[in-house]
Amino acid sequence: MRKRNVEVKFRLSEAEYAELVQKVKDSGLNRNAFLVRMVRQQTIYPVDYLRELNKQMDVLLAQIRGMATNLNQVAKIANTRREVPCIQYLEALLKGMGKFSAAMQPVWEGIREALYGNR
Repeated sequence: MRKRNVEVKFRLSEAEYAELVQKVKDSGLNRNAFLVRMVRQQTIYPVDYLRELNKQMDVLLAQIRGMATNLNQVAKIANTRREVPCIQYLEALLKGMGKFSAAMQPVWEGIREALYGNR
């Protein structure tokens, strides 16, 4: 049995219908999903916005991989030499991680908004 079994029919003018079709197309959703989100008053993002968030995530993930490589290098030095690298290197690494975290904040907020909308 279908989860949504109530069919709703309503009338639109030609201009309203064209606007609906364009908004559905811009959202990247199908018409049913679009209208359900509208009824639930969830934010509907254009698919281009979501693609941009995806690109930003790719950049951030590359930065995370770079930081992981740096941490692995620190661990390797510490394990092979039985000494911790100089404090300046560790402080620089920590500073870079702080900048990364600050740069990521707006991206995470955009992702949360895109995923969960107006809750």
